[in-house]
Amino acid sequence: MFISFFSHAQREYFGGFDIGPKLDLYQLASGTKAYMPNMEVMNDMSAVAGLAGGVLVDNKFLIETGIFRSNFKTRLQLFDEIGRNYFYKDPVNTFDAYMIPVHFDFKLNSSNENWQFFAGLGFSTFIGSKISLQGIRVSGEEYIDPDQPELGFMQYTISGNELTGTIMAMNVNFKAWYSLNESLFFAFGVSGRYGTSGESLFDVNLVSPEGTSIRNTVYSSGNALQANIGFRVFFDTAQSN
Repeated sequence: MFISFFSHAQREYFGGFDIGPKLDLYQLASGTKAYMPNMEVMNDMSAVAGLAGGVLVDNKFLIETGIFRSNFKTRLQLFDEIGRNYFYKDPVNTFDAYMIPVHFDFKLNSSNENWQFFAGLGFSTFIGSKISLQGIRVSGEEYIDPDQPELGFMQYTISGNELTGTIMAMNVNFKAWYSLNESLFFAFGVSGRYGTSGESLFDVNLVSPEGTSIRNTVYSSGNALQANIGFRVFFDTAQSN
């Protein structure tokens, strides 16, 4: 039925590009938790950019895909037993990948003829993933108390950075397009991703000022929030059968 509908529908093809910020949602998975809290995961912004293309069917239904370069990172902050923090927002780059989203969106009613709004669902697959952090990373040193250097310093290591399979995620999408002329649109979009398979994870090891060895695992299953701006150009190839 869907194939029959699509083959008889009016189809308008388009291409474009997007760029924008992405917030990857890493979280603390486990740890010895000898004292609480001992580490905080502070999610960080990264950039996404790439090409998009798709088809608008009967001016009602939008199918869009593309390929985007995306890097994944987070930030850490460590605490001692009395709450002093160390390595404030220390960045950790985990991996780079190409993201291929597929969106299925319905056109929403609009009282403004210059604006078109779409909302829907979809999924994203990450391919060509490359681990950014290889082997063991040793942090710098920070004194436990700068006024008492004889107390020693805090230091941590990161190891075990890996991907457990291909990361795939479900998407919830909202798009707003503003008409610059009959074929060119300024495009704005936001989306939320919920990971369904695969994980990015790494271990953080440290020794507390009291000499306690602590290990925590930080991971992301692909959950993220993303916004983008760009342009869409419709080609003069509208088809109907």
